Amino acid sequence: MKQILFFVTILLSINSLAQDKTSSIYFQFSDKSVTLYPFYKTFSVGFAPALTFGAEKDFFVKNNYTFFYASDYTFYKHNMIGNGHSINLNIGYKNNILNNLYIDCMSGINLISFFTAREDLSLNENGEYEKTNPVHFNFGININLGIGYQINRCAIFSQYSYMLQGKYNNILPILPTSLLSIGLKYQLKTKTAAIN
Repeated sequence: MKQILFFVTILLSINSLAQDKTSSIYFQFSDKSVTLYPFYKTFSVGFAPALTFGAEKDFFVKNNYTFFYASDYTFYKHNMIGNGHSINLNIGYKNNILNNLYIDCMSGINLISFFTAREDLSLNENGEYEKTNPVHFNFGININLGIGYQINRCAIFSQYSYMLQGKYNNILPILPTSLLSIGLKYQLKTKTAAIN
């Protein structure tokens, strides 16, 4: 069932990227080792890189604020919690606070597949330990806070993301993780705009 939901989420994300109304694409480079205290001492083990590619579309714009939705794909590597992939679907709010400077916040769901950093074993019917499937699927919820600066159709931004994912394992049913990132965003023209 989890595999079916994973592929449905991938299809929804691809559909979002393919729509004519997509307003921008973005790329983020993150450090996944940044985690709020008291989890920092447990899960932070130096630099843990993550790369994100995504697209967003405005669906309501008025004065200085915008509501949008975004879908993206993230690959991450972490010595403690393992290496993995996630598909993220978010709804967000952006406010232009001063000239080209803006702040935004997003919240959404994540579908995650990952390989744990340790070897997973289970006891078989013969009383022997054997390796289990190294790929795990789970879900997460996230909140992202960001600030950016728009220059024509390009923007540079920084974002802090905090996520709760589960079920991670039997001992730790909910795993808190976070990312601190910098990124670049490029605003696209829609086909409708191009025709006009």
